[in-house]
Amino acid sequence: MRYAFAVMAATNPTYLLPIVHSECEELAREIGDAVRAAAAEVVGRTGLVDVLERVPDATSSTHVVVVYAASRAGAQDADVDAQIAQALANGLAVLPVFQSSEPDNVRDMLPDRIEHLNAVDWVHSRSLALATILRLLGLVADERRLFLSYVRRDSADVAEQLHRELQERQFDVFLDRFTVPPGADFQRRLTEDLADRAFLLLLESDGIRDSRWVQHEIDYALSHRIGTLAVAMPNLAMGREAPIDEAFRFRLSASDLQDGKLSAAALRVLLDRIELSHASALRRRREQLLGSLIDHLEASGYSCDPLAEWSIVASAAGRVPSAFKVAPRRPLVEELRTLERERDRARGSAGIGDIAASLVHDVEHMAQDHADLLQWVGAPRGLALGRILESGLETAA
Repeated sequence: MRYAFAVMAATNPTYLLPIVHSECEELAREIGDAVRAAAAEVVGRTGLVDVLERVPDATSSTHVVVVYAASRAGAQDADVDAQIAQALANGLAVLPVFQSSEPDNVRDMLPDRIEHLNAVDWVHSRSLALATILRLLGLVADERRLFLSYVRRDSADVAEQLHRELQERQFDVFLDRFTVPPGADFQRRLTEDLADRAFLLLLESDGIRDSRWVQHEIDYALSHRIGTLAVAMPNLAMGREAPIDEAFRFRLSASDLQDGKLSAAALRVLLDRIELSHASALRRRREQLLGSLIDHLEASGYSCDPLAEWSIVASAAGRVPSAFKVAPRRPLVEELRTLERERDRARGSAGIGDIAASLVHDVEHMAQDHADLLQWVGAPRGLALGRILESGLETAA
């Protein structure tokens, strides 16, 4: 028996970006073009985001973000205010974007109903604006985490500079100097945190070949399909690079450093590259996990349908249907909660009472206290953890 599940069109969702403004045609065009380009780089295909001139009256799409291109004229425009009011009434996210090059104070550019919203500067924080829009659209993860690998004697100043700047951009950054407490098992902690962040930012210097710990981090990342961006330091000798494809390498020149640290211009370019590389790698990891999961289930006789983004429901004659969600790094309690809601929605739409549910990952090394927490939360709710192996799916209650 095939159950009739009401599923979302999760494989090809629609992303809408209405840009509301008055007398800001150039800024609106810049924002639209930049979002389209960033989305194409992250996802790997064009035509993903539809840029609109007005807020749609009604939409079934769950991926709509309204951008207000701020100006003094817009703050006083009745039509702009009406569109923003409509967006807020429909529960849509509204992001004000302004240009600090304009002479007006930013608060004078915001309509009264959104003066409480934090606006982002397109001139000095363009990458933050793009990352925020992509996050609100659902194209990149809410949580951004990375593991920063380096050799202290070669690149400590740059590592600490990046650590600070990335934290300001709301990244959770692992840096051994600040993260590993005294007395901890260093290798175990490195492995757990690398698996947790699922993205390696490597500062490539001559010393990486001589560092046991950096070599461990590189080998682990490459053997566990963890996204990597190598930043080659200017003095890196030929033949001392890590075994990473050049497409995933960012090379610095001598002029990019001033007094041992990145110049302001080089830092801005590198941070933008990190933003897009991280988003693209995490999405690619989700796609690989979901593809492996579907291959295993179909080989086992199941039919798979999309349930939500990164979630499917699998059914087969004579078997209990199952909802699956993939986690690209260490599973979180919040992901169990989302899976529970998706499972319950599928249960209601199919009119049946029994649907299994599993949160699937491929984290080989997980801290035991975190695994215990997930089991403590999930078991009473009928939510299991599953791990993708080359041999198939390993499920634990």
